[in-house]
Amino acid sequence: MRKIITVALIVFALAFTFGISSDAPQAASSKCWYSCDCNGTALYCCRTQGKVVCKVLIFSPIECTQQADC
Repeated sequence: MRKIITVALIVFALAFTFGISSDAPQAASSKCWYSCDCNGTALYCCRTQGKVVCKVLIFSPIECTQQADC
């Protein structure tokens, strides 16, 4: 029983570490900004190596309103 718990804790720790490392900040060469889409959803966008990737923010530091002219 102890082996099962130990293995489960190790797997959990590795998964937790991988989850934290995958959300690490972008490289110093990237440019990031906050934005809003037409529906009023807050986005955090980063440009890295010519690509723009945006992630939806649940707890946003900015407030977005729905835009009628989109």
